[in-house]
Amino acid sequence: MTHDKHDASDSLELGSSGVGLSGARPDLSDAIRREEAVLAALAALVPPADPPDGLFRAIETEIDALPSHQVRTQRADEGEWIRQADKVWTKILAEDPASGRSIYLLRCEPGAVLPAHIEARDEHFFMIEGESMIGDLLLRAGDSQYLKAGSRHAEIRSESGCLVLVHG
Repeated sequence: MTHDKHDASDSLELGSSGVGLSGARPDLSDAIRREEAVLAALAALVPPADPPDGLFRAIETEIDALPSHQVRTQRADEGEWIRQADKVWTKILAEDPASGRSIYLLRCEPGAVLPAHIEARDEHFFMIEGESMIGDLLLRAGDSQYLKAGSRHAEIRSESGCLVLVHG
């Protein structure tokens, strides 16, 4: 495909307001239409180019060379469930020692009770399965709750058991 200045200038029309693009969008101001026309004419002068040989292979090599700590996969059957209290278990998914924040699963067996407490940091609580009462509030699968640091987290009770994703 060959382009020359004559082909590019044919796509422009000149009017009293300056350069405009034939078929320009009516919702744009004249100044923007003029800028688009100039850019379109300039783009028409630039021949298409293929990426250099090996570019994609080089990008993939760089991605593959990233330290493994930047991407971590944990399968459902991996990780350790740690008993936190009677009928209450947690499994850490990710931790940030610098901030003290973590993402973990909280599994409550039927009849589990977690006492009320004050949140040391912001916490997001997402019910994956089952249900629990947080104070007088019933949470079911798909429900979530967010508490700011310093908030009082009401007692949690689960008569039927539940699985919760916690980021706190």
